[in-house]
Amino acid sequence: MIGIAPPPPIAEIDLVLACARVELDDSSQRRMLESLEAPLDWARVLDFAGRHGLNPLLHRHLSSRPAARIPKPVMAALWGGYELGLRRNRRAARELARIVADFAAHDIPALPYKGPVLAESVYGDLGLREFGDLDILLPRADIARATALLEAAGYRADFDLAPAAADAMFRSWRGTEVLLRKPPHLVELHWRTDPDFPVEIDEPGWWRELRCAPLEGVMMAAFDPTELLLVLCIHGGKHRWAALGWLVDIAEMLRRETAIEWAVIAARARALGVERRIYVGLALAGDLLDAPLPWQVRERCGQSDVAPLAQRIRADILSARGAPAGAFRTLRGELELSDRVSRRVLHVARTIFVPSMAEFSRWPLPRALHFLYVPLRLVRLAGKHLFTRRSPRNQAAATPRTPPPQPHSTG
Repeated sequence: MIGIAPPPPIAEIDLVLACARVELDDSSQRRMLESLEAPLDWARVLDFAGRHGLNPLLHRHLSSRPAARIPKPVMAALWGGYELGLRRNRRAARELARIVADFAAHDIPALPYKGPVLAESVYGDLGLREFGDLDILLPRADIARATALLEAAGYRADFDLAPAAADAMFRSWRGTEVLLRKPPHLVELHWRTDPDFPVEIDEPGWWRELRCAPLEGVMMAAFDPTELLLVLCIHGGKHRWAALGWLVDIAEMLRRETAIEWAVIAARARALGVERRIYVGLALAGDLLDAPLPWQVRERCGQSDVAPLAQRIRADILSARGAPAGAFRTLRGELELSDRVSRRVLHVARTIFVPSMAEFSRWPLPRALHFLYVPLRLVRLAGKHLFTRRSPRNQAAATPRTPPPQPHSTG
């Protein structure tokens, strides 16, 4: 850790960390070979890599090693997963290109980010990054038209809300996206990249100045590298870096991009109130994945408001078995990453009192009764978190002793 010397990870995890990059340098090659010399629990290797979205990178580097060191079933599983993922990602990239072209034909600005765009621009290979959905940022004023175009193409919204409830959700703090599905594709139309810390500016001038990048023969709007780094750090921090793949995005981007404006990063982080989460993400990427960081950034990552928190998150990431974060742990993690007391108080108040999709979809109230959504949310939260009791026998029956690993979608 920058400023702290934590214990090294176990051999199985160190093998995955050594392979968690597009190209191996001399140091990571040595780490990989040293890990392969140790007696490995390959089930643990695959479990850890799968949970963090790193199987494609593991396959890339292990497939170039002497076959005698790696069990054939392991290589077969990695190869099969890579081939299936590559085909799935190619279909998704073609669908994204079709959607963006359709939007452009109807004069709807669209900025795809994460997903296939990040795989192509940062990894240089659609098969090397796992993702589960197609994220597209749009001006707020164009969301309704874009939704109608997708519905005309066979997509259906995940939640069928009454018009008044949909409008209320659209205007609320929680309103940032519409989810539409047409198997096997899931599209998320965003009008904010984050409810608290949107990096984008919803103004025509900002949209006109975006640069472009190609995908599947279609030119698409794209974040500039500095803004994209902010978006990725804010997104990863929101989920407390539950997937190492999000840190790989940052590390690989920093290896490829020379146009990061670090002074702008520092100024925007202060203005948005996200310094802690930005520098925690950069500290983790530097420590775990050798991301190249300028000296002033490394110095900031070693300060007392960043380094201890990064060390705790590092321990969570490298834990032998990931556990889904409960509501209170998620809230505590969000508050730890907040720079300002006022922001923490505001976030707690919004979390408790602002109605969510759960309330709007469960109780379709007429507009005149929308004030009831606040007490209904309090009742639902109390029933979910305070008044639910299980006997030890029921608790044991409901909790499997060895839950199957859950791969983490990296978006």
